[in-house]
Amino acid sequence: MRLNVTQPLFAWESLEDCPSLQTVRHLLAIVPDGRLLDALRRSRGHDRDDYPVETLWGVVLLTVLLRHPTFDAGLGELKRNAARRRSGTDVIEM
Repeated sequence: MRLNVTQPLFAWESLEDCPSLQTVRHLLAIVPDGRLLDALRRSRGHDRDDYPVETLWGVVLLTVLLRHPTFDAGLGELKRNAARRRSGTDVIEM
């Protein structure tokens, strides 16, 4: 009997347990988010700029990439780890 073994569509077990800074920078560089960020900037209230849209989007991406179950956990990681906070485009300020 012959079994074909393939990777599932979402091969979560193939991801790094703790992505390197190089992996984080690479992800932030290749995500096609320009149009999304432009739309978010346009729809934001004119007087609201507590946190730049790029910073908030970076937190979302890093929380998912680092596999944190909540945004609070992701923010905690960024507060503890300055290298991760500065990874990519240096926009995540805590």
